[in-house]
Amino acid sequence: MKKKFKLVLLVFVLMLVMVSCKKTDPITLPNANDSQVITVTKIEENKEGPTASITSKKDIVDTIKLIQEKAKPTRKQSNNDTPANTKDFRKMEIFYGKDEKMTLYLYQNKKFYIEKPYEGVWEIDNDTFNKLIGAM
Repeated sequence: MKKKFKLVLLVFVLMLVMVSCKKTDPITLPNANDSQVITVTKIEENKEGPTASITSKKDIVDTIKLIQEKAKPTRKQSNNDTPANTKDFRKMEIFYGKDEKMTLYLYQNKKFYIEKPYEGVWEIDNDTFNKLIGAM
């Protein structure tokens, strides 16, 4: 009886661990071919600074592809309109379709991150971060 109880308990614990260790999803972005422009705005102390635009179709495709390839899912959640843990960041807006816009935030907090409000946080490397904000 004790062995059966231990086995059932072990199976239950393993199931609980597997359910709680949900794999996070990769970042979803608009289709690069439907995107018209990408803007990157510097935000310091919650004040907008200079904005750079990416308008070349090739550069837009390359930027979206870079994010999709390099953004690694984290277990961090995004519960705010803007990143809550930093006052200095970059706001990237991808304009696509008919008057549609997707906003991403790029920031450093020991590591480098891309945050999509209310959807998630993805980690990127230093080189990718610098390429994405390079227009600044």
